[in-house]
Amino acid sequence: MDSMPAPVRTHSGGTPAAVGSIRTALSLVIAPLADALDDPDLPLAPAQRGRIELARRSANALLPLVEGLLEGSASERTPDPAFAPTDLATVTRELVAMFRAAAALADVGLVMEDGSLREPVYVDHPMWERLVVALLNRALRSAHQKVSVRVRETPAAAVLEVTSSAFDDDGGGVALARRLAAAHGGALDVESAADGQSMVRVTIPFGAVHLPPERIAPAEARGERRSPPRHAEKVLVVSDDPDLRAYLKGLVEGRWMADAAIDFGTALATAADTVPNLVLIDADARAVDGLALARALRVDPRTRRIPVLMIAAAPGQEREGEVGPDEYLAKPFASRDLVSRIAAHLQLARGREEATRREQKARLDAEAANRAKDEFIAMISHELRTPLGAILIWAQLLRAEELDAPTTARAVGMIERSTKTLAQLIDDLLDVSRIIAGKLTFEARPVDLRFVVEAALDAAQPAAQARGVVVERMIEAGVPPISGDAGRLQQVVGNLLANAIKFTPDGGRIEVRLDRSGTRARIGVHDTGSGISGEFLPFIFDRFRQADTTSTRKQKGLGLGLAIARHIVEMHGGSIEAASPGEGEGSTFSVTLPLSLRDDDDAAAGRASEVQTAAAASRLAGVRILVVDDEEDAREAMVVLLGQAGALVQSVGSAAEAMDVLRAAPPDLLLSDIAMPGEDGYSLIRQVRELPADRGGRIPAAALTAYATLEDRRKALQAGYNEHLPKPVDPLRLIATVAALVSAN
Repeated sequence: MDSMPAPVRTHSGGTPAAVGSIRTALSLVIAPLADALDDPDLPLAPAQRGRIELARRSANALLPLVEGLLEGSASERTPDPAFAPTDLATVTRELVAMFRAAAALADVGLVMEDGSLREPVYVDHPMWERLVVALLNRALRSAHQKVSVRVRETPAAAVLEVTSSAFDDDGGGVALARRLAAAHGGALDVESAADGQSMVRVTIPFGAVHLPPERIAPAEARGERRSPPRHAEKVLVVSDDPDLRAYLKGLVEGRWMADAAIDFGTALATAADTVPNLVLIDADARAVDGLALARALRVDPRTRRIPVLMIAAAPGQEREGEVGPDEYLAKPFASRDLVSRIAAHLQLARGREEATRREQKARLDAEAANRAKDEFIAMISHELRTPLGAILIWAQLLRAEELDAPTTARAVGMIERSTKTLAQLIDDLLDVSRIIAGKLTFEARPVDLRFVVEAALDAAQPAAQARGVVVERMIEAGVPPISGDAGRLQQVVGNLLANAIKFTPDGGRIEVRLDRSGTRARIGVHDTGSGISGEFLPFIFDRFRQADTTSTRKQKGLGLGLAIARHIVEMHGGSIEAASPGEGEGSTFSVTLPLSLRDDDDAAAGRASEVQTAAAASRLAGVRILVVDDEEDAREAMVVLLGQAGALVQSVGSAAEAMDVLRAAPPDLLLSDIAMPGEDGYSLIRQVRELPADRGGRIPAAALTAYATLEDRRKALQAGYNEHLPKPVDPLRLIATVAALVSAN
């Protein structure tokens, strides 16, 4: 099978020859269509006029798409999408029609099968155009074939199917189309057939519940299809011949606004004063040196990008100077030809202006991103170094053994608080990293929100008391359970409480509510703190955004807690909102979560299990535990902690030493790190599980590791561990987990 020539790959608009060829070809498509529509001597029948008007609209719609591609608009990300209900079958049919001429040249049978959908589909129109154009560009790569396009529906989604012999799984436009489909909450897959044909299937769900609410655009009234906007461009006509000047001005005013100038000076002054969208110069005028005027327009920053058309009796004059017009038209000229050329250049100018605006916006966005990155790096450096500095100072003072008992207690408390601060900063950074990578997941179980809110309140109470802040609880009884992750939801409430305490002055008040509203549970946190300004309120849930990022800011932190809270709430199918009358007026955060609305025996069983685990935590006396960690300090800490709980602890620094201990006298429980030199914790547990049961092969084992993702937990459990505990682990949780493992054995 013969292949069509590969498209020219360009940067920043491509090579001059390629760009010129494309623009000329498009202009010559549009111009004859305009001639046919505007010719008074050959009036068109209504049906024929409708067909030609459709062709011209399609060509005009294709022109900015091609111009955008030339200017680099096919980037991976479409900023600020607006998803609106769209007649997807009709829009796709119009896009396919634009490719019929290219298909005929390549001897490709391009077929759009008839189809309709029961309801509009929420899509971003430019993104959908890019998706269809990307697939058709790829589909037409091979000549002498049949390409079919079909739009159909399933009970839950609209489906676009494109069949061609030119598709591969991720080549060419398929990868771009896959990203655009994913941006709509949809999916793309490629299905190969035995006859060498492949089908690309794009599935877009019906409805809008899967899309961000703030990106949903209102529906247009049925039957009101938007026509291309009419632009109020202005054309400057320059000629000293009064008859020609009047004729050209009248010709232009039929479609655009027009100014006129009779000489060089007037033309420059008018162009500088009103900045036209195009300049039309009579090169034969005695009072105007057309090439000199073109050079002067190119020198002035205000007019250097304006298209210049020149008409003259002697074509080719522009080659005498360094700067010539964008196009040269010989006299005598056809009025329809002149009008179509003006229209084409104005269309191209609009495309260039839009590309320039996109480029400027992208540059400003990049500069803002760089500033935000620099500010964040400086902020995280400060936030991490502050508790580390406190830990180091107090540790050195303790090492000197010159502190009295009260100061020693103060030092230990300071080290504990600083360590918890560091752990929270690291957890927030890891959570944001998982959110960005799309890997933040949770395990859904029945959850009683009363226990979640109470646990968060209990954890926040010491900080509130230290500030003299009164926390009022208003928890409604009988709120049904929800399906979710209790730990993650406690993290949300904890973040909201920590934020409220941080920004509420000493002696202030915080009110925490839990109640039911229909089929949803509501959690509200209201404070009498510093409030949120109207300018910052729309960005309150953005990552790394803080109202005050200066070095003199009063409140510390990375600005991640609220962003993480929003993501967790949305993962549970809920929503979170912030409201504030203004600075100094306090603020209110509201979380709504869908109720499961069924009996919750599992939740009651889970609470009973927690009580049993807490009771088992007191039964570590005499339990023999083997701790494996290559870090001596970590081993020593585990020995002291578990020893104080009554356990008999032995520690080793490698997997090989651990196996020697296990073969000699198996302990009651194994606690092992994962990342160790030589053999890691995964290798260790596999060797342990290969031992006979009476020699320690079935010993309870827990992985105590800094690898803390859900994927890490899955790997640890699959390797043979009974439990996975991410570092740093809360001592009470560690003891309770150890007791539960021993009791279950």
